[in-house]
Amino acid sequence: MSELKCALAESCECPLDVLKDLKEDLARYLIQEKGYSPEDIRFDVPLVVEVANKRLEARIDLVVSVDGRPGMCIRCHPTSVVSRERGAMAAARLLCPDHVLPFAVQTNGVEYSILDCVNKKVVGHRREDLPSREELKKRLEKLVKLPPKRRPIEEKILYFYEGLG
Repeated sequence: MSELKCALAESCECPLDVLKDLKEDLARYLIQEKGYSPEDIRFDVPLVVEVANKRLEARIDLVVSVDGRPGMCIRCHPTSVVSRERGAMAAARLLCPDHVLPFAVQTNGVEYSILDCVNKKVVGHRREDLPSREELKKRLEKLVKLPPKRRPIEEKILYFYEGLG
């Protein structure tokens, strides 16, 4: 599984080692249990937002795609999952300029919040509830664009959760 390396974690020490293991474990699970291929999963994807002339570079721990089209972002943090749900959803709504990612996931490795980013609701609380490749492929057939007036709001939400939270 050497293709499942986390480049960011290799350049840092202690705090990210826990996240590296979690991210690699999630990627393995997605491949072995949910039908994704290693090429469907990207680690530590940057997402840049600007709020009030302040630039923030957030990182999305895993971005899961089907046929090259991003459909799910997974954010990992060792603390409370529920308190970080909205930040994960904002990231999924901002990542692609042409569509809202159907799913965002916030996890600490034990607890999961699986969010439907189009309907803005929680759809699962267990790792087993993560969408399969086929489920994600079906959701990506019906893309939804983020309304332009909504973008600055989502940027502020992400900025708050990443920069201040």
